[in-house]
This record gives sequence, C-alpha cells and structure tokens, in this order.
Amino acid sequence: MKKLLSILLVLAMVVSLAACAKEEEKKPETQPTATEAPATTDEPAQPTQEATTTPEPTTEPTAEPTPEIPWDGQYIEKEDFLAYIAHDLENVFSSIEDQLDDAEYTSVKSVVDLGLASINASNTVSEAEAAYDNALKGILDAIPKADGLFSYKKESNAERTNILGILEQFAVSKGMTGISLFENGSYNMYNERITLGTENYIVGYGFGTLAHGSINADLEYETVPEWKRYYHTFESSDPGTLNYLNDQGAQVGDLYGYIGASFVTNFMNATKDGYDWVPELAKEKPQPVNDDDGDGMCTTWRMEVKTGAD
Repeated sequence: MKKLLSILLVLAMVVSLAACAKEEEKKPETQPTATEAPATTDEPAQPTQEATTTPEPTTEPTAEPTPEIPWDGQYIEKEDFLAYIAHDLENVFSSIEDQLDDAEYTSVKSVVDLGLASINASNTVSEAEAAYDNALKGILDAIPKADGLFSYKKESNAERTNILGILEQFAVSKGMTGISLFENGSYNMYNERITLGTENYIVGYGFGTLAHGSINADLEYETVPEWKRYYHTFESSDPGTLNYLNDQGAQVGDLYGYIGASFVTNFMNATKDGYDWVPELAKEKPQPVNDDDGDGMCTTWRMEVKTGAD
C-alpha cells in the first residue's frame, strides 16, 4: 500500500514538472525595462529622419515696370533738345530779372524753377514745349503788363541791343522769321593775278577785293585787249536781267554789289580789321532833322546828294 502511494506521488510530480516545462515554453520573452541596458551591436546607429515639409518661398508682388516712352525728336537727341529749350527759358528770366522788384523776382523765379523741372522730366517734344509755354505764361502772369506807348530811342546802344536780342530770340524760337541758326560755308577761288584788299577776312565786309584789291597781270584767255586787266567773275547760268528789284532769285543780288550804289557805303578802315561808313551818293553824312534834345536820335534825316557836276 505504501509502495502504491509512493508511485502515485512520484507520477504526480513528473506530470507537474512536465506541465511547468510547457508553461515555460509558452511564456513570452520579456522586453528590457528602463533599468535594463538594450542590446548593442557593432553596426553604427542610423540617424533617425523626421518627416519635414519645405515651405514654398514667398515672393512679394512687384509693380509692372512703366514702359519707356520713345523720344520722338527726329533731328536732335533728347538731352540736347531739353538742354536747348531749358537754356531758352533761363535766358528769358535773365533778360528781365534786373527789372523786377523783390516780390516779382520771387514769383517769377518760382515759375522758372518749376518750368525747368518740368522740361527736364519731359519724354517727348510736345511735353517739353508745353512745359516751356506754361512757364512762359506763368512769367507773363507774374509781372505787370505794359500799358500805353513806349519809346526806346533815348536808351543807350547797349540797352537797345539787349531789347533787339530778346525780340530776335523770341522770333527765332517761335519760327516767326527766316533767321537761320546755322549757315553753310563756301569756298571762293581767286586767280593768282588778283591781290586781295586784306589777307584776313572781315566779318560783314569781306576781303575788300573790289574797293581795295588790284590786278597784277593780264588774263591770258581774255580776247579783248582792253578787258585783260578787268576783274572777271563767272556764273553758271544767265539770270536774264540785272534789275535787282525785279529778280526772283539770289544771283542778281550778288551781281548788284558790283554795279549798285547807295547814299552811304562802307570802306575798310586803316588798320584793315574793320570798316567805316562813308558817303557814297550823298555829299556828306545824313544830318538829323527832328533832334529835339540834341541826343542825335530822330526819325527824319536830311542829306545832299551828288549830281553829275560832282
């Protein structure tokens, strides 16, 4: 009986141990806790990548560029035209500034400065001309207007020259006259047998060829013996008339100087660097008639003219 109990007890222990073994096999492996060091390997650790998003670049809205207005001047550069018309406005101001009082000067100067700024900012010919016209109108509005009749005959030659310059400048700027800004040059060929009156050209007079020159040899191809020492000039066409008052071109005007005469004329001075006015058809220089105050300024003159007897 005791043996049977012992066998049963041993058998129960064996079964119990077998069951424990199976339980051990089914028990999952535990993960290391925070106090346990994780297993290490010889391979380097791979860096962790976080999912990131790259923001798109932001651009501020920009204004559309203003298209450049092409310059419409056909025969002059923009800078040159603006400088020319600005200088014209400056000349208008400089010609009157000495005659303005303090209040008028300040007002006119303000108008001129504004006009110059507008001219320099112009992009077309019409804009520049409009800026000039507006400034000129502003100047006229800022100064007192003339009222009545004025005579400048008693002013000095310098003052009257200044007045004439202002009028001519206005006329040229507005295209009111035939005064040219430039004139084409030309060449004259003189025969070696002609001695000129002076070696240096005198403005407004010339070389004094007819009045002071001379001919020092015969003209070989002249067939008339009496004409070999004449002064010869040649024209490319026959004008048909020498009546300067009835001519339609400039050719007769050039020839008229060889045959025409006037009350007074000019001759080269003794130093050959200018000319003097001297009587030609008149016997003496014109004499003033209505010179009331003795300053030599008048509107009526008297002169005696030469006759055949003279």
